[in-house]
Amino acid sequence: MLKKKEQKIYNTALYIRLSKADERKGRERFSESIENQKIILHEHLDAHSDEFKFYREYIDDGVSGTNDIERPQFMEMIKDIKAGVINCVIVKDLSRFARNYLQAGDYIQNVFQEYQTRFIALFDNVDTQRDGAYDTETVFKNVMNEDYSRRLSKNLIATFKIRGEKGQFLGAFPSYGYIRDPENKNHLIVDENVRYVIEFIFGEFLNGTGKNTIAKKLNDLEIVCPSVYKQQQGANYQNYKKLESTNSWTYSTVQRILQNRVYCGDLVQHKTNHSKFKPKRMPTQYNPEDWIFAKDCHEAIIDKETFNKVQEQLKKSTRDIDFTQNVSIFAGHLKCGECKRAMAKIQTKYKGNISTRYVCRSYKSNGDNKKICTAHSINENVLAEHILLKLNEQLKKYKDLNKAINERKNQQVKTKTSGIELRIAEIKSKIKSLETDNKGLNISLARLWEHPERQREREDIQAIIDENYQEIYKLEEELKKGEEKLAKDPKQVLNNPVVKSLIKHKKLTELNKEIMDSFVSTIFVYEKIITNSETGKKESKLTVETLFKFEKLE
Repeated sequence: MLKKKEQKIYNTALYIRLSKADERKGRERFSESIENQKIILHEHLDAHSDEFKFYREYIDDGVSGTNDIERPQFMEMIKDIKAGVINCVIVKDLSRFARNYLQAGDYIQNVFQEYQTRFIALFDNVDTQRDGAYDTETVFKNVMNEDYSRRLSKNLIATFKIRGEKGQFLGAFPSYGYIRDPENKNHLIVDENVRYVIEFIFGEFLNGTGKNTIAKKLNDLEIVCPSVYKQQQGANYQNYKKLESTNSWTYSTVQRILQNRVYCGDLVQHKTNHSKFKPKRMPTQYNPEDWIFAKDCHEAIIDKETFNKVQEQLKKSTRDIDFTQNVSIFAGHLKCGECKRAMAKIQTKYKGNISTRYVCRSYKSNGDNKKICTAHSINENVLAEHILLKLNEQLKKYKDLNKAINERKNQQVKTKTSGIELRIAEIKSKIKSLETDNKGLNISLARLWEHPERQREREDIQAIIDENYQEIYKLEEELKKGEEKLAKDPKQVLNNPVVKSLIKHKKLTELNKEIMDSFVSTIFVYEKIITNSETGKKESKLTVETLFKFEKLE
């Protein structure tokens, strides 16, 4: 009887890297985050535990893949390979491992092959043991196989769903009030530092305190909001629902906490679909019936009975609002210049007359708290007159421009513009040609890695590729400037449908919702508090910036 061949167990290293560029790109690069790379790599290890023995993670956080010396963890991993401590390296994809396929191929062919170290790049369909070769051309061909990446992405999503149904936490960041269990990364434990904050919010709400008032109390107590707290704890966290300059508790933050079932020990996951094959795509929302719900997954901060009472109270406090009634003409356009939140409409009645003004929503929501933002209070009639004046100024300038063009007074500009258009077409053609050249040169270069004796030839080709990329960069900068000039050309500007609609009017005499929505993009109200030199009193000075849906003529 034939003996079953014993499967080799690999001492496995997981290499993880996040560059500074990835950090700057924020949500768009969520798929590259340290936490997400860890989840993907450990999922693979767990699914193949009979083949891989986890040794350790090597993490270079916030470094470029260009210079190996600047990647201390990478160099330590190479040192451990040479020492025989590990004989397998797994990465999410080649871009995490090296700056390009050629640099990756150099390590795979020279270091990994020499020290008999298996290399796997999950999303690039690269496995040196399965392929039976360490050559760069094989790596290059496998990277081109997008179908593999699609199937792998679907398999990972399916695996995540199964684990979610078992009550395992699969998110990148635990909800405020919880942290990952050091003994089990898929289990949550209570963050005792802020347990009292969650209990305070639920308790106050049940006692009849409004969400705005709860937020104000938390700000007055100088308790940092969840997003800031997570950053203080060292998490590479960014709240994309939070406005850039708002670092305080708000109505919506309190609302989300009151509705989150995590606080009664449950998990609701699989709400959004983050495609791992096309990570730059915006996540799509799953239907509620497709969400993964698991009960009693971790210690509850709020008991079920209290949580359910709060949900009932939230339903009672919800009003049905008729949004077709009393709609402001500035709705969707008017924002505070400082915190960038929408302005709130306030109406007051005095001796039968109704006065309407707008104030900063951050200021209003936090109980007129000037530490959060100032009032930016502006009268509706004053604002309407200002916008109407600015629109009519632009209308007159466009009519004058249109008349000048019709009288052929812009012949010189026309000739200049046609020259810009020709140059733009020429630049685009050159860029396309250089990119095609580089594609062919990269393939040739990949093949040359199999021939160490042709190093000089490789260097010459790499030099040409680098020169082409520099030329492409210069051409793209020139293209950008040319397109900006062309966009400002009078004839191009007048072809804008919004401008065509604007100059149909003789003069705008009244501001209404239709005119606002047609011609105005955003209105920012800025407030500066100054001291009156004569009286010594503090005074408010407002300035209004209007962004139109067309090119503004100076």
